[in-house]
Amino acid sequence: MAAFVFSPDFDHVFLESMYDNDMEYAGEVFSGFLTETRREFETLTASYSNGNITGFRQVLHKIKPTFSFVGLTGLTEKCEELISLCGKITEMTAAEPLWTGLSGDIVKSFELVEKELIRMKKHTS
Repeated sequence: MAAFVFSPDFDHVFLESMYDNDMEYAGEVFSGFLTETRREFETLTASYSNGNITGFRQVLHKIKPTFSFVGLTGLTEKCEELISLCGKITEMTAAEPLWTGLSGDIVKSFELVEKELIRMKKHTS
């Protein structure tokens, strides 16, 4: 069977080094991302809405590496930028410009990962 080629939306160099064409394992990680990170994103959104900077920062720190595990390394970097900002602000509204962009990107990431997971499953079946 030919090696799976990740979509250009993903950091394929990172993913190839991480999974070494073990698409079963990659599929498990992508599925876990959709379940766990989606759930944590709801918590993150609630923390933002409630103005809970500490809780928001903690959840964002928790989910930050999950974006790299699915090849969305740029989102990991954006999370880090927002985490850093949270250490300097006293009002959640100060994070609004970064949060608006990041939250939209996170929502899009779920769609991208779902599509890629479907492609992986078709490849291995």
